Amino acid sequence: MVGFPADPEVLHIAQEKGLDLQGHRAQQVTSIMCQQADLILVMEQEHKTQLEQLYPQVRGKVFRLGLYGKFDIADPYRQSSEAFDTAYQGIAQGVALWLPRIKKLS
Repeated sequence: MVGFPADPEVLHIAQEKGLDLQGHRAQQVTSIMCQQADLILVMEQEHKTQLEQLYPQVRGKVFRLGLYGKFDIADPYRQSSEAFDTAYQGIAQGVALWLPRIKKLS
């Protein structure tokens, strides 16, 4: 849904957490984006597989956000607010697990 804003439920959850996503617009991942990125974090193993098939040059820098907690984060698109909240919790947990590792590199 290239060019579309974040889902209203996402905006609501983000606002509750003190985040402003009003300016967010969806983008399609491109080869150039992948080349410029040092690290690409995805929500599901299938996302990782798809990116590596589309852009073989990303191998070695694509990881699941839930890698260290050994979990995937299901896409809540067109689901209940509970699904969005569950996705947010997974994202928050994944970020918390990745952050110390990223800080060691910088």
